[in-house]
Amino acid sequence: MLVDVTGIEKEIDAAFTQAYRTLREGIDTFFALPLDDLQQSPSAFRTKLDYIDILKFK
Repeated sequence: MLVDVTGIEKEIDAAFTQAYRTLREGIDTFFALPLDDLQQSPSAFRTKLDYIDILKFK
């Protein structure tokens, strides 16, 4: 999703800080998944990825 950010420098910085935090939380959540367990079940892995998408990026 692309969003144009306009406003004063402080507002733009805040928007980029929020975007970074959201992305970082999604990455951290992904790496916290029990990947060894999820390798055995591709459908469970997909469900977890969908959950991260809904939780962090919608």
